[in-house]
Amino acid sequence: MATQKSKKTPTFEEQMNDLQMIVNNLEQGNIPLEQSIKQFNEGMKLVKSLQKQLSGAEKTLAKVIDSQGEEKDIDQDEQTSYGKFNGSRDTTDADMSDLF
Repeated sequence: MATQKSKKTPTFEEQMNDLQMIVNNLEQGNIPLEQSIKQFNEGMKLVKSLQKQLSGAEKTLAKVIDSQGEEKDIDQDEQTSYGKFNGSRDTTDADMSDLF
């Protein structure tokens, strides 16, 4: 009875390494045209996959947890830089919940 190989989804880092190898091969220019086209297409698939993963990570990082433990999107127009608070509040006693 033959054993089935499990298809493991490559990690982001593995995909980046594969893409870098493809780029190196294409830059060297010492592979046949047909293989270059095949590698270029594979590289474009990797780029799309990596962009999708980065977009998902960016959306995750663009969320914060408010003081009630609720997830909240960060408003790009909102200025929430460290050390800036309303009024003349003393920032030395500020805790993390004061930053949002």
